[in-house]
Order: sequence, then structure tokens, then C-alpha cells
Amino acid sequence: IIYEYNRFIGILVLSSLGLFLYGIGSQIVSTIPVEIVGQKHSSLAVGIINFMGAMGAFTSSIITGILINLYGSDFSFKFWNYMQILQLIVLTITYIHGKKM
Repeated sequence: IIYEYNRFIGILVLSSLGLFLYGIGSQIVSTIPVEIVGQKHSSLAVGIINFMGAMGAFTSSIITGILINLYGSDFSFKFWNYMQILQLIVLTITYIHGKKM
């Protein structure tokens, strides 16, 4: 809607979103593996993480398409919301378990 009224503001908003969303994502994908595995195997770790991210995007788009065709878009939206909640629970349990060790 912003883009329709003022093209410059629309481009500025889209650029800001890209910077803040993908900039943080690229930092996570590139910096954290180097800290974990060290510099010797860092390129392999970054490559594997990038590959898994691409495969996740590929499979999630296929799964979303199947869910929308079979059950509708509302079900697909709810499904991915529940998957996010499940992921949050699993990560929280893993974090708590890791702190006890």
C-alpha cells in the first residue's frame, strides 16, 4: 500500500526490510559456524547450512502447496504456526537440558 502512494518510500521500506531480515540471517549462517567449528572447517559448515536452508525453503513451498490444494490456505497457515510453536518448545527443552550438563 505504501508503494502505491510514494515509490521512493516503498523502495526504502523494502530495502530496510531486506537489510534487517536477510542481514541478520546471513550473519547467523556465516558467523556462528566459524565460531563453533573453527576456521579450518568453516567453509564446509557454512556450505552445509546454506544447502539445508535452500532445501528447507524448497520442501516447505512444496508442502505448503500440497496443504493448500488439499485443505485450503487457512489450514496451511495454522499448520505452519503449530510447527513454529513445536520448534520453540523443542529448542527450549534442548536449551534447558544443555544448561544442566
